[in-house]
Amino acid sequence: RTAFILAFGRATTLKVEVGGVTESLTALFCGTADTPLLVQRTDRAAVEEACAPGNAATGPRLGYVLGSGPTKAMDQEAREQALTDQRVYRAAVKAAAAAWSHGATVSLPVPPRGLQWSLGARAGTEEAA
Repeated sequence: RTAFILAFGRATTLKVEVGGVTESLTALFCGTADTPLLVQRTDRAAVEEACAPGNAATGPRLGYVLGSGPTKAMDQEAREQALTDQRVYRAAVKAAAAAWSHGATVSLPVPPRGLQWSLGARAGTEEAA
């Protein structure tokens, strides 16, 4: 898992529109089997606008977006937020799939001491792998 996250664990910036609202997100492919993406709201411009003098105390929602949906233990407000998060998560999955659909070439980072990359290539053909 460490090698996988080092190789592919890069946050990708996405913009998605859900219900007429555009949100800035980052997606990181290292979640669980049920929710493979970690999706986080990162709209810094909205935060700065909400924190400006004279604006209402309620700011934009930041933090991780959970795609699991509502549970029985949630109250009405939490259920509505869970449904909104679920829609945002699904839109992020589609946007990430579109962004990654044509592949990408990136350099592998320098591994921590003791970890060696194995790309499954024969000796002398590592560069082609």
